[in-house]
Amino acid sequence: MFRITVFIALLFPALFPLGAQPAQWPVSDPSPASLQLFLEDFIHFTPREYASLKQGKIVTKLLDTSVEREVAVFGVMWLEVPLSLYLANLKDHRLLIETATALEYGEFRNPPQVADLAGLSLAPGDLEAIRECRIGDCDIKLSAQAIERIHREVDWSQPSSREQVEQLLRQMMVEYVQAYLEGGNSAMATYYDKEEPLRLVEEFHDLLRESPYLYSYQPDFHAYLEQYPRVKLAGVEDFIYWAKEDIGARRQVISLNHMIIYRPPRRKIADALFAAKQLYASHYLEASFGITALAEDPEDSQNGFYLIYLNRSRIDVLRHPRFGFIKGRIKKGVLKLLTKKMGLVKERVTALK
Repeated sequence: MFRITVFIALLFPALFPLGAQPAQWPVSDPSPASLQLFLEDFIHFTPREYASLKQGKIVTKLLDTSVEREVAVFGVMWLEVPLSLYLANLKDHRLLIETATALEYGEFRNPPQVADLAGLSLAPGDLEAIRECRIGDCDIKLSAQAIERIHREVDWSQPSSREQVEQLLRQMMVEYVQAYLEGGNSAMATYYDKEEPLRLVEEFHDLLRESPYLYSYQPDFHAYLEQYPRVKLAGVEDFIYWAKEDIGARRQVISLNHMIIYRPPRRKIADALFAAKQLYASHYLEASFGITALAEDPEDSQNGFYLIYLNRSRIDVLRHPRFGFIKGRIKKGVLKLLTKKMGLVKERVTALK
């Protein structure tokens, strides 16, 4: 039975932007009404929701989507800590993606090396799934090339077959990350776990098109995300990390993610942007893109800042008509978890004072 929690923990990697070594972050000069206009124009905030935000409450809501298998969530809150103090406490990339579900985690160097994945082990159940995997019929998300290599290079008759698979997966992940660093979105994988292939480059571009606010307020960052690595952008730092997570479902999930941190020299709405772009997930999520924005209030910049979070994700189970009845439950579950996680972030950040 599909559980509504199976992918929720994977949706929020950019919600914990506590992770880059700060230098001198630029002073912003926004229009006082910019945040309110953003909330009204793109999030369709009601006067009641805006009043709740001004009262210090966490406001979360679901956003409309044009694709049935897509779930979009939004959250915003006021944090009573000066942004400068918050940024001064950024010390460890790990805090960017820290969740209670992470079992294993690591960052890739540039260029990536197999040693970067030394701590990664095959998730329970995935060995058998890989053994039985065929192009168009697989219980784990893999490319056609990966499926063919596994069957060609792994000797399943040997007791060491598990070690062979893990070594090969690590090697293919390194090659994939290197290809992405060189070719960007065009190098993103095509899943062949179902009869109809799923091209991640198309999925990501769709998610980006569904995020017009990013283009309207920060077109340079939008262009960077869309055309990486061909487009260069001053003020950007990034890293790629892998994680294995226990999300309370039938399968543990191994994922690859690109975290991008942008400090715009002059901003229209945000002093800092953190984008989390999923490059691979072994189960459940077909594509995911999350962004966190940190924005000072020009009228109260000494006392705090706003944390704004958006995520759009596409979930494979929602492709199936027989699971349509649980879509509402999934959305409500995501919203509830987002509110809870933002509450934890608020407690953590407030403790910095």
